[in-house]
Amino acid sequence: MSKALLQLLRDANEQIGAFLRDVAPDRGREQKAGARCPSITPLLWRLEEVGASLRGRQSDAASDPELRSEMVQYRNNLNRLKPALEIVGRRLLDRRAELESQRHRLERVGQWAAATQTTDPSSRSTSTWGVTLSD
Repeated sequence: MSKALLQLLRDANEQIGAFLRDVAPDRGREQKAGARCPSITPLLWRLEEVGASLRGRQSDAASDPELRSEMVQYRNNLNRLKPALEIVGRRLLDRRAELESQRHRLERVGQWAAATQTTDPSSRSTSTWGVTLSD
């Protein structure tokens, strides 16, 4: 059973590492609003799977240096994961604000369009900018 746990930890460490690389800002460039946020769901599933497998299995690590090494790496990755998730959270909040701003802009355009449709065109001889309208 140790070998299955060892492989699970290796896979989890690889997956966490990939997630951390995806989240890390590009060196030399500022991350713009709406920057890509990797999916958290598969990572969450993996963490739950590892957690369930590790419950009550700490004694296995004491007798297997390979397993102990993977568990240390896993713990280190979990410690690195917290600030990465904070970055993802900030990116998602930035993206939400951006989308909300676009929604408000579209609502205003829709209101303007509705208002121009209800105005009697025969009573308007000039546009908003003072340009004479002709047919």
